[in-house]
Amino acid sequence: HTRTLTTPMFTSKILKGLLPAMYQASDEFLAHVAKQDFADLDVQALLQPCVCEMLGQVACGVKPNIMQKDPESNVFYQQLKKLLGKDNPGGRFLRIMLLVFLPKPLLQLLNVHFVEPEVVNWFADIMKNSIKARKESNVKLNDFVDYFVDLEANLDKLQYEEDQYDKDAMIADTRMSKLSPEEKENLVITTAFTTFFAGNDTTVVQLCLVFFYLAKEQEWQEKLYLELRDAIEDNDGNEHLDYAQLTGLKFLEKFVKEAMRNWGIGMIERVCTQDYHIPEMNVTIPKGSLIQIPAQSMMQEDNFFADPQKFDPEAHFEGDTLIPPSFYVFGQGPRNCVGMRFAWLIIRVVLLRVVAHYKILPGPDFPEKFVIDPRSAIGLPKGGVHVKFEARK
Repeated sequence: HTRTLTTPMFTSKILKGLLPAMYQASDEFLAHVAKQDFADLDVQALLQPCVCEMLGQVACGVKPNIMQKDPESNVFYQQLKKLLGKDNPGGRFLRIMLLVFLPKPLLQLLNVHFVEPEVVNWFADIMKNSIKARKESNVKLNDFVDYFVDLEANLDKLQYEEDQYDKDAMIADTRMSKLSPEEKENLVITTAFTTFFAGNDTTVVQLCLVFFYLAKEQEWQEKLYLELRDAIEDNDGNEHLDYAQLTGLKFLEKFVKEAMRNWGIGMIERVCTQDYHIPEMNVTIPKGSLIQIPAQSMMQEDNFFADPQKFDPEAHFEGDTLIPPSFYVFGQGPRNCVGMRFAWLIIRVVLLRVVAHYKILPGPDFPEKFVIDPRSAIGLPKGGVHVKFEARK
């Protein structure tokens, strides 16, 4: 149900409408950056308020104002940290282990939740009130809340198809018309919450990875800066590029994909839907088995990428296809990342604004490799990614 609802949210038409709010948040982010110590910047701590502000506006329908003062004193941001488990990382890690290994009846008996219900309800109430207020006012702000408002009356008319990646993602769902009005309302609220929750840490971690390679690969960073500078000059000096101009930044796209390819999320998990025999190995995978596809190692094979150990955006991503079949960071097939285009939009806006103003350099104790701390539930190196900023003239 949730995938069927969220898929049409990420068409180009809807994403274009999000840009004004995202640029407003990026303006506030640049002002926030200017107050920081340029000699030692923790990328995750720096970027999390910006991404949260963007998602708060376009997915929750509120203006959190996280970066106007100290983010740590902002109630919305504090609730986000609880939602993401940052207030108690050890407790979140333990819950993940329990949810993975304990049977569901025991989890229900022990009342174990991935996220505390009161935190979920805090955000759900915000989204419910935003949707209700938008219905009553009939005001259109061209954001996801507008989409959520229209959902309940149009659940059986959802359509979305932009390219082969989208065709592969389509899943038929014939049950929507059978839902009661209360079930439809709950499903819409759940969809809004999922969009906000799933988009935060995933996007920030990918940006941390990109910033790591920006600091490490100075020549490629300069090539990216020149592309951004030319695009801004072609836009009469206005850094608020439109959607077509943003998606036309092809080297930015290649750089981000190469960073992700070098250290992509480790695996893709699928459930086998029927007994499947592999003749080359004389092995039969039983129906119901959990299959883990080693996406990270596959993106390091030379039959897919020439000289795969070398960081080379132009050699490894020559075409204009956003998600080529050999690139697995956002998954492939019917369970690929439904919010992929939205994540790309956030990444493009953040990189456009930061790299246009600052040169990113290795910070204190900058690691040689992006090696994940095994205790990190979201995939960050031990101690995080620390960089320096140098203002561009």
